[in-house]
Amino acid sequence: DNLPWLEFRRVLFRSRLYSMLKMTDSSLFYLNKYLNTANHLLKYQIVTDTAFDNIRQTLEWQEFWNKAKISSLSNQLNDAYFKFVNSEYIEAIDICNRIIKSNSKYYPAYQLKAEILAKAGNYIEAAENFEKAIQINPFDTYILNNAAFAYQKTKNYKKAVFYHSKSLNVNALQPKIYYNYSYCLNENKQSDIALEKIEFYLNYFSTDIEAKYLKIQILINLGDYLEALRLLNNMPEKEQKTADFYFLRGQIYLQTKSYEQSYYDFSQCLDMNPKYTEVYYYRGYSSFYSNNTAKACQDWQSAIKNKDYRANEPFYKNCKEY
Repeated sequence: DNLPWLEFRRVLFRSRLYSMLKMTDSSLFYLNKYLNTANHLLKYQIVTDTAFDNIRQTLEWQEFWNKAKISSLSNQLNDAYFKFVNSEYIEAIDICNRIIKSNSKYYPAYQLKAEILAKAGNYIEAAENFEKAIQINPFDTYILNNAAFAYQKTKNYKKAVFYHSKSLNVNALQPKIYYNYSYCLNENKQSDIALEKIEFYLNYFSTDIEAKYLKIQILINLGDYLEALRLLNNMPEKEQKTADFYFLRGQIYLQTKSYEQSYYDFSQCLDMNPKYTEVYYYRGYSSFYSNNTAKACQDWQSAIKNKDYRANEPFYKNCKEY
């Protein structure tokens, strides 16, 4: 039970590795050691792990689970997880609530409840339950990152940044986390730090087009339009024929007062992806600064209809006649 958090995950890793090597005895030795830790995965999660495919049909595997000592709480949570993966969300949450009522310090129940709520799209309550799990187990990077993601989905970027930062303080060797961390930093108006983090991410994942676009968006937010445009122009041709490309270039042209070109790019973006509704807000300014207030008001009205409430101010200020 006193194994450090990273070490007990290494124990499971060894068990999985030995299984893939078809070394059943060694795999089960480490799996038994892993199950004797306090924070192990549920039985259902382990037995469905494809890493154990090579030994799942062996007699030793069957005998191992027949003898395995699993706590009552873990068994109950295993039932909840089974219902969760079968989309029985209400029943799964009911089991989690019963577990929490019987033992309010059993953090895996809060964690699973949060995952179910997130899957159902209720990110506000999901974030609250991830936080309750973190209060009990503050050093689990999986929970910290999921809390950050839940807050990101609610657009509470300050909290998302906080939990990503905590996770990376526990374990800095999580390069994939830096994309979301950078995104949240940028949305939280910390673009200078966001640029540092996305560059770190791109050192590992240099072909990630979404990360490239994010870096360019950060540069635009920092006012480095020349560098942003240089990076866009240096992209491979296939990456220059996307809605994201035109949206980013449209912003650069708007900020550098090339209003006709920005209007063209924003229109191209919408033609390629009509769901890219945040374009309406920006294209409205392209028209407005080109002295076409009527078109600007149409776009700002479309932005408001799509819940982009940034358009409220320019619309109500300039569109009383439209």
